[in-house]
Amino acid sequence: MTKQEVRKSVKEKRKLLNEGKTAQSSNEIIDRLIRTIEFDDYDEYLFYHPIDGEVSLLPLAAQVLSIGKHVYFPRVSGEEMEFYRVLDLSQDFIEGSFHVMEPVGGDTPSFEKTLCFVPGLAFDSAMHRLGHGKGYYDKYLEAHPKIKKVGICANRFFMPEIPAEEHDVRMDQVVTETTVYGLR
Repeated sequence: MTKQEVRKSVKEKRKLLNEGKTAQSSNEIIDRLIRTIEFDDYDEYLFYHPIDGEVSLLPLAAQVLSIGKHVYFPRVSGEEMEFYRVLDLSQDFIEGSFHVMEPVGGDTPSFEKTLCFVPGLAFDSAMHRLGHGKGYYDKYLEAHPKIKKVGICANRFFMPEIPAEEHDVRMDQVVTETTVYGLR
């Protein structure tokens, strides 16, 4: 299958998910992340606001804020994406591009000791990511190579292989409900 065919298939499967299944996957992935990540190793955490059946890490973002770490979320402007610091998860957002909640402003990351939780439609064991096709994360992560990249994926969307192109940025790790791939 081509990348576009895989993307279409995964989007159709996501539409069939109920909120309970997505919430269960989200909670299990958060538990795995808490057991896997050394939170003292990073000062800056780049999160995302979930859409269309994506795993939600918002409860983890609240925990990371509560221990005094810096939390950032993406905002899209034209063809570019930038992350901005959020201090309050209930007030620092407005609806932005593609009907995704985006931060209203704030500082941008320093890229010292920074970890990015990367959403995607699907991931594979070679650490490839299938996004929505706009290339925002690939461009951003390529421009900031010091960021540790952790793909977030429900088991049902982890695939043996995803069609990949040279410009696709690979993850350092992919975390599902049951497994951490690429663990070093």
